[in-house]
Amino acid sequence: MKQQGETGGRTRNGWEALARERIDRSSFVPPYYQLAQIIERHVRSGDFGPGDMLPPEAELARMFGISRMTVRKSIEKLAQLGLVTASQGRGTFVNQPPLEHATFSLREFAEDMQARGLRPSCRLLEAKVMRAPAEVASKLNLDPGRRVLFVRRLLYADDEPMVYDRKYLRYDRGQPILEAELEYMNLPAVMARHSDVLPSDSRFVVRVARCSHEEAALLGVEPDSPAFQVEQFVHSADGSLVGWGILVYRGDRYYFTSLPRLLR
Repeated sequence: MKQQGETGGRTRNGWEALARERIDRSSFVPPYYQLAQIIERHVRSGDFGPGDMLPPEAELARMFGISRMTVRKSIEKLAQLGLVTASQGRGTFVNQPPLEHATFSLREFAEDMQARGLRPSCRLLEAKVMRAPAEVASKLNLDPGRRVLFVRRLLYADDEPMVYDRKYLRYDRGQPILEAELEYMNLPAVMARHSDVLPSDSRFVVRVARCSHEEAALLGVEPDSPAFQVEQFVHSADGSLVGWGILVYRGDRYYFTSLPRLLR
C-alpha cells in the first residue's frame, strides 16, 4: 500500500519540478498546449504518480505567468487524454495512464536519439504547396483542388538515415514556407503558422513492410529490406483530420514503445 509520506514527498517534488519550467513566449505553439506538454512530461517521468494532486489553477497561472483560463484549457486537454481528473472544489489529480489512450511516441524522435547518445538531425527533401490529390482531399475532408502543404524529410541519427517522413498538412493562411521551420519546428508549431487549426493528437497504424527502391536508396539499405510503415492521422481538438502521412522506419535500427503522450 502507498504510504502517505511517499505520496506527499513525490507531489512536493513534482510541484518543485514544474516551478523550474518556462513557457516559450516566442513559440508558435499556444501557451495552453505548452503547459499541457510540460505537465504530461512530468507525469510520464514519475514526478507525479496516480492519485497525486497537481498545483491549483491559480498556482499554475502564477508559476507560468498565464491566465487561469489558459491553465484550465491545459487541464481539459490532459483530462481528454485520461491523464488527470479535475474535481471541482478538490483539485486536479493524476490518473493511472489508460492503455486505450496510448499512442506511439513517434514525435519523440529527437529525444529518443539523444537518450541513446546519438545526435538527431533532419534533411528537408521537398516542401511545396499543392492541390490535394483525390485520396488526400478525401482523407482530410477537403474540397477537390484545395491546397495542402506536402513535406518530405529524412530524419537522421549521427548522420545515419533512420526515418523517411512524408506528410500532407492543412494549409490555410498562405504565409511563405521557410525551410528552417520545416527542418526544426515540431508539427504543432508548423501547423499553427500555416493553418487555422492546431493539431491536438495523432493516431498511428503500424504495419510491417519492405522498403521500395526509392525508400531503400534514401535510407541506405537494400531494396526489400524490412521496415515499419507507419500511417499517421493528425487530429485537431474537435476531432477533425488535419494531417495525414506515411513514415518509413528502418527495421534494423528502430523499435517502438507505446506511451500515452501529447503530440510534439
